[in-house]
Amino acid sequence: MEAAELGIFMVSACGVVSLLDYPGSTLHQSLPSPLVRRLLTGIAMGLTAICIVYSPWGKQSGAHFNPRDGRPMPPDEKANDILHWQTRLLTRDATAAAQATRGRRFPSISAGVVSLSEKGLGISKGFLVRDPDGVMNLAEK
Repeated sequence: MEAAELGIFMVSACGVVSLLDYPGSTLHQSLPSPLVRRLLTGIAMGLTAICIVYSPWGKQSGAHFNPRDGRPMPPDEKANDILHWQTRLLTRDATAAAQATRGRRFPSISAGVVSLSEKGLGISKGFLVRDPDGVMNLAEK
């Protein structure tokens, strides 16, 4: 399927470039500026790629654009496990960010916003949530 999509893209590229850059082409003669011809080529190829990606074939084989990295993290994964992934999200108001995530698709791990006494970390408040893929996230102030 991907080979057919690539073939469609290449045939389209050959056709567009032939129409716009072949010296005997009427389009080439009517557009003397190479910059304009390149711009039109780029627009045509971009539209071709969009059409392929959003076609039924592109929807079936589009995993190479947004691949899953395997299984989601297990729900019982903890920060002290051997394998742990955590994304740090910085915010100016940790309390407002915590309230915004409550009741949505982000299950809370922390009971609420926690004040941190360690000043060397450069943060004063934080909380833990899980994103839809199950990866733990820390938002802090």
